[in-house]
Amino acid sequence: MASESGNAPRLASLDGMRGVAIAIVMLGHASGSDGGPHWAAQLLRFFPASVGVQIFFTISGFIITHLLIREHEATGRVRLNQFWLRRAIRILPPLFTVLLTLSILAQGGWIQVSSLSQWASVFFFRNHVSSGGWFNGHLWSLSVEEQFYLCWPLLMVWILSHRSVAGFGLTIGFAVLARLLFLLTGMGNWATYSLAGNLDGLVIGAWAALHLGGRAAWPENLMRHIARWWLLLLPLVAIANFSTSTRFALWASPVQPTMIALMTAAIIRAELVHSTTILHRVLNSKWLSFLGRISYSVYLWQQLFLCPLGAWFTSVTWFAAVPWNIALSLTVGWLSWRLVEVPCLALRSKFSKLS
Repeated sequence: MASESGNAPRLASLDGMRGVAIAIVMLGHASGSDGGPHWAAQLLRFFPASVGVQIFFTISGFIITHLLIREHEATGRVRLNQFWLRRAIRILPPLFTVLLTLSILAQGGWIQVSSLSQWASVFFFRNHVSSGGWFNGHLWSLSVEEQFYLCWPLLMVWILSHRSVAGFGLTIGFAVLARLLFLLTGMGNWATYSLAGNLDGLVIGAWAALHLGGRAAWPENLMRHIARWWLLLLPLVAIANFSTSTRFALWASPVQPTMIALMTAAIIRAELVHSTTILHRVLNSKWLSFLGRISYSVYLWQQLFLCPLGAWFTSVTWFAAVPWNIALSLTVGWLSWRLVEVPCLALRSKFSKLS
């Protein structure tokens, strides 16, 4: 969920794509809150909030791999300790601010969060704690990302010492098969929330970055066609999304995340090559780009406001009703970005000119 900035040049359209992703997540959560519009609930049958998370995974896999490649090209090596330090400075302060706020509210009797889920959020295994309450439940996706960030740089050290690397197709196939096996064995939570169940989205993003850097081949014609005809392919994606909540879920759920990841990666690659399309102008619009820049903080805070009716232990819940909860999510997210994220980015830049 967390974007990279600091001294690194911003890549075309990625902020806009993050803006699209966080908008989908917010719409999904707002539809289940007090005053949520009926039309949103119907739309989300075809484009659920999970689609936004899947887009984030692919973007994250791409940008982290891109930064590791840049560091290797500039210095001839990857400094793992510096990489993990930059990630900690980037991720932890905004996260701990939210978790501290949740603990204070829970102690005051306003909300309910379990100690286990709080510690699981701190140490990034929230995706394997099924209970704990609504307010930190969304941090499962951050846990998946951080588990990937712990393992992937170690593999990148080997990958970057070779001119090219294969095996991405096998990795994607492994993720699809893992989701199918999880579903067949009654482990639906693992299919949805585990690193293995979401590995293809992250790896497809990484694959796009390695291909851009000339270090991996990928199906160029297929990806070009996906990027060119993405609008016409949306109905097919919508059908796959819808099917995951029907009796066809066993067959749709294993392949649906891969479809989202391939489309996202294809658009990322096309956007970095071509900058004259209508989609490019939309993704680089002022407000969508800004929403993408603050998306990490908005993601962290929105769960506090975009919550189901009754989540707060108080009779005064106007702040958790549409449209106030949307406005507060964006406002508090912006404040977190301005007061916590921006200073941390400045601090992180002292550790590396590539951060």
